Amino acid sequence: MSIDASQLKTSGVYASQTPLGTLLSDLAEIEQICRKWRGYRKTVGWTGALLLLAGLAFLIVLNDFPALVVAGIACLVAAVVCIIAAFRFARNPLRHTDRCATARAIAETLRDDTHPKSPVTVRMSLGDQARTLLKQQEWSARRKGQQKFFADEWLTIENAFLDGSVMTESVTDLVRQRSYVNARGKSKSKTRTHHVVAMRFKYPEDLYGDPGRLPEGARQLVKTPSTAAVRGVEIRPGQLKLKATVSSSKDLIATSKMLQLGVYRILNLSRKIAAHSRAAEGGSR
Repeated sequence: MSIDASQLKTSGVYASQTPLGTLLSDLAEIEQICRKWRGYRKTVGWTGALLLLAGLAFLIVLNDFPALVVAGIACLVAAVVCIIAAFRFARNPLRHTDRCATARAIAETLRDDTHPKSPVTVRMSLGDQARTLLKQQEWSARRKGQQKFFADEWLTIENAFLDGSVMTESVTDLVRQRSYVNARGKSKSKTRTHHVVAMRFKYPEDLYGDPGRLPEGARQLVKTPSTAAVRGVEIRPGQLKLKATVSSSKDLIATSKMLQLGVYRILNLSRKIAAHSRAAEGGSR
C-alpha cells in the first residue's frame, strides 16, 4: 500500500494489516519520507537563519537607507516565520524516526516462518502521543529535583506462523525524566530510557503438547543479550508469555529475536517429550 504522507505527518502513527512483504515496503517508504521531511526542515531552518542575518545587517549596517530598513524588518519577520515553520513541520513523526528501522528489523525476523500472503497486523507510533505518565515525585538527591516516569507502548505486531502459532509482540519504552537546579542556578534535565519487550504465543496444543509439564529449568532456555534480562516466563495450556527488559537500544532487535527462539526451544522440547510419551504409551499396549 502507498503511505498517506499527510496522515502520517499529522498523527505520527502507522497502522496496517497487510502481508509481510507489503509491510516491509511500507516501513522502508516511511523511512524515506522521514528523510525528506528532515531535509526540508533543515532547508527551511537554514533559510530562516540566513534571513535573520540579512535582516540584522540591513538594520544595523545599512540603516541610513530607509528602503533597506524596511527590507530588514521584512527579513526578520520572514526569518521568524521560517524558524517556527521548521520547528513545527512534521514534528510529531520525526521525534522517533529510529523506531521505523527497529520495526522493520523485527518484522524481517518473521519472514522465514510466515506465509507470504498471511496478513501481519502492526501499529507503530513515531511520536509521544501514546506516552502515559506513571508517576511523578520529588528527587531529593538534587536541589529542586523532580522526576517523572512514563510508559510508551509504541509498537505492536501480531503474526501467524506456518505451524499455526500466533505471536503478539509489543515494545514499550519506560522513560525516566529528571530535572534539577545545579550549583550555578541553571536548570538541568536528564532522560533515561529502558525498553520492555513482551510476547504472547498462542500455539497448537495438538502439535506441541503441554509445555507446562516441563521442568522449571526449561525456562532457562530463553536467552537474551547481556544488556537485557528476562523478567517473566508464563506457561499456560495453549499459551506462552515472555517479558524482557532491555537497557540498550542497540540490543532491542536481538532481544526480540532471541525471545522468539527461546519460545520455540521450549515448544520443540515439549513436542519431543509429548511424542516420546505417545510412543511409550503405544508400545505398552
